[in-house]
Amino acid sequence: KKKPIKLIIPGQKPDKAYFLLAGYIVVYYIDQQGEIRVVRIACAEEIIATDAFMQHGPSPLYIVAMRQAVYISISYDNMQAIYREVEGVQELAVKTAANYQKLEMQRDILVNKPMREKILEFYSNKKDLLPAKRSPLKDAYIASYLRINIHTCRRVKNEMIADGVLI
Repeated sequence: KKKPIKLIIPGQKPDKAYFLLAGYIVVYYIDQQGEIRVVRIACAEEIIATDAFMQHGPSPLYIVAMRQAVYISISYDNMQAIYREVEGVQELAVKTAANYQKLEMQRDILVNKPMREKILEFYSNKKDLLPAKRSPLKDAYIASYLRINIHTCRRVKNEMIADGVLI
């Protein structure tokens, strides 16, 4: 069984950005209480590049490729060369930034829904995480992303499975 791979750890200067072809990459940090705080769960056809990569500085985040994730990477220097030499790439960067904002707005709407509804919608939007009991994402990541307690997340998920609402 393939294990998650830490692509970036806090304090490390990211020298690559990633394009996710399949699977999931989780971006998170550990807060002062030692709790995981998921910033993003990236899925297929998304670019994962942090501010630290763009500014060529140390990262405050973990970037972890989940088992079964398939991705490609590009170095900072190669990306800068592409920006200089390929027409239209600046526009792509602007669209990518706008997409991040859209994803964050969608997440904000999701986390403010009632508990069962947000858990069902999360899994419904990510069909390859089903069956929920065998998801490649840890419950801790999902709970943090949805901004709920892990025990509540597990209890409600298991109730929904028992009710036949979630497989």
